[in-house]
Amino acid sequence: MLQCAVAGNESISSSSSSCNSSSSSNSSKIELLRQPAAALHLLPNLRIEAAAAAAAAAALAVAAFAAATATSLAAAAAAATVLWHTRSYRCHQNKIPQQQQTQQQQQQHQQQQQQQQQQQQQQQQQQQQQQQQQQQQQQQQQEYRVVYS
Repeated sequence: MLQCAVAGNESISSSSSSCNSSSSSNSSKIELLRQPAAALHLLPNLRIEAAAAAAAAAALAVAAFAAATATSLAAAAAAATVLWHTRSYRCHQNKIPQQQQTQQQQQQHQQQQQQQQQQQQQQQQQQQQQQQQQQQQQQQQQEYRVVYS
């Protein structure tokens, strides 16, 4: 028994013999549909398969879109993270010279204070030495006066 359905130039066969289609005349197309019941029996299956294929294609499209969106979001998040760290690093690097400059200024100020203190101490020592020398001279003069008077 021969069961076949034809759409255009394609043929579907469920037995060992095949159905051939030719586009030469309309009569040959009519002859190919010898058993319309078999062709009608195949149509729901074809519709189900077509619907399943369309659903699978839609699911693949949604999955591809979701994957692309997730990838884009992950890339955007990574870029934002890198940008934030870069800005933080730059801010930190900008603060380091300021901190170093502040520390250097503080050290210079401390050194200046130490130098001033040392100078003051030296001046005090010189003054003490001068006072001692003056006292010694005065004592010597007094002794000289006492001796020669």
